[in-house]
Amino acid sequence: MIGGAVAATPVSETMLRGAPGTLSANELQQLWRVFAAIARTWGAEGDNPDYQYSQWREFVTIRTTTEPSYLAEYRAGLEVLAELVQFYGESLWHPLFFAHAAEPGTRLAHFRQYVVEEFMQVWLTAGGFKTYGAGNYNSYVSGSRFAVTPPYRFLPTSTQAPLPQTSAADLKER
Repeated sequence: MIGGAVAATPVSETMLRGAPGTLSANELQQLWRVFAAIARTWGAEGDNPDYQYSQWREFVTIRTTTEPSYLAEYRAGLEVLAELVQFYGESLWHPLFFAHAAEPGTRLAHFRQYVVEEFMQVWLTAGGFKTYGAGNYNSYVSGSRFAVTPPYRFLPTSTQAPLPQTSAADLKER
């Protein structure tokens, strides 16, 4: 088993329940480290995951502010993460992602299932699939509402005719 006493602490195998709430800025920053490490591990060489931050942030916000809230899972996971950092430093990501050493019913198993594996799914659906050469993916909708670049579906292509122009006078006639 990787980690120490915190990671090995027994917990129920079901999701930890807690009231909805919000994470602090520091908690969000630590959880983002997990997501960014996932993107660096499976993403293209030199790829920067910052373009996925807004989608990831929306996901985490929804997970913590609505029922069933993941707030308790995230906070318990952050305690496991802190212990892993103490044990392994920045080389913690390889054992966390690849070691088959999480005993079921431990806080480490919870962290891997309810945080790490879910963040992997978010990374994949929020654009990580492109790393593997895919051009589209089920549920990929070209970014969140906070996107700074135009969605691909509105970009003109060489095979499309230009959109007709509408003037203010045309609108008044209708």
